[in-house]
Amino acid sequence: MTTESTDTAATPSTSSPKSARGSSNSTSSPASAPPTDPLEAKKAELKDLQNKIAVLAKDEKDLLQEVTTLQAKVKDVAVAVEAYTSANDALSKRMASAKGVLKEKVAMALTEIKDDQTRIDGVIADFDKKLGEQQEAADEAADAATKDKTEANSQLDTAKAALQAYADLKSYPAQLDASLKVVEGLTNKANQAFVSRDHVATYLFATDAATRLSKIVLKSAGEYQDALQKSQEESLQAQAAAELAASKAKGSAEKAASLTKAAAAANASRSADLLAALKPKPAAPAKKASSS
Repeated sequence: MTTESTDTAATPSTSSPKSARGSSNSTSSPASAPPTDPLEAKKAELKDLQNKIAVLAKDEKDLLQEVTTLQAKVKDVAVAVEAYTSANDALSKRMASAKGVLKEKVAMALTEIKDDQTRIDGVIADFDKKLGEQQEAADEAADAATKDKTEANSQLDTAKAALQAYADLKSYPAQLDASLKVVEGLTNKANQAFVSRDHVATYLFATDAATRLSKIVLKSAGEYQDALQKSQEESLQAQAAAELAASKAKGSAEKAASLTKAAAAANASRSADLLAALKPKPAAPAKKASSS
């Protein structure tokens, strides 16, 4: 049976092209996929590989950039650490030297001032407390000046908005006139389109004009007067509040500047002022005995 099948496959076909086509149609399944073209398959495989290579190349570029950035960071830290390390020994020696000298000088001074140390320490503590309170007052004044400046800016913005609202209300008649001119223009276009029997254009222009007209609010003369007076009063009040806030902010800024300057001067002259306060007051001259 196997030999017979082989011989049959090896025997050239004698059927006509027509019969061959008929045979092919009768045996092929409609659901089977057409055979893949080897060339197209290789092209698709090549394209897929190229896409993967492109992704890998981008990943490599990104990684190289990250490595370069990290190397720069590491180098920057290393340079700073090296500089600190080289200076650290010298700094340590200077600190140790200063500590030793100061310890010695304090001990030598204490042997001379003896019981006066308590008074001296008290004067220094009181003096530094007052300096701290002075600086604290300057800081609080600076914070208050910043707050007042913010409030002044806010009041100024409110005043500007109120003034603009009043100006807009004064131009209300002109705004109405401009809006009505647009409506009238669209109405004329609708009339012209109707005469031309262009009903689509007629509908478009007419509905557009009607929508715009519905949004126009026509106040009575009394309503307009009331609104104008109210807006004017709000504008004047806002301007007054803005001027008051600006004046307060100016005063706060001047106070903060004065206190800050005084605190800076007091800190700058601390040593001299302390020395003057620490010097014992000269004894009052003894009264001469009255001669009898």
